[in-house]
Amino acid sequence: MEDSAVKVRPANIRDANDVARLLTLLGYPTTEDFVIRRMNILLNTGRAEIFVAELDGSIAGVMSFDVTPLFHQEGNIGCITSLSVDPAMKSRGVGTALVRAGEDFAAKSDCLKISVASGFHRTEAHEFYRSLGYEESTKRFLKVL
Repeated sequence: MEDSAVKVRPANIRDANDVARLLTLLGYPTTEDFVIRRMNILLNTGRAEIFVAELDGSIAGVMSFDVTPLFHQEGNIGCITSLSVDPAMKSRGVGTALVRAGEDFAAKSDCLKISVASGFHRTEAHEFYRSLGYEESTKRFLKVL
């Protein structure tokens, strides 16, 4: 059930503690200091945005989004690089509102498409993205350095 009270806005440094909490809930334990450092790097590229969703007076979700120029054709590709919703706030439209904010940012950034990677074990997330019109269309290869 979507809740019209969800408000999405660009994140700021004052949100760092809540963002750290949400990233930890996603499975990436982190600290407020780390989040501040990463926010300063990403937000100074001119091609990234971090959104937070507020619900019931608190930060209920966060999403980071990056834009990369395509080499093989005109335009850019947008990438959802992280998305975390507080489990207590799930099924209230928080994730959908964050993704829609990313899609708006992508459209304004001349993106032709948006990509998102999701671990094999995150089957609930896979269904969420499918429900928003995202399709599994590529295979991603990673090498840890």
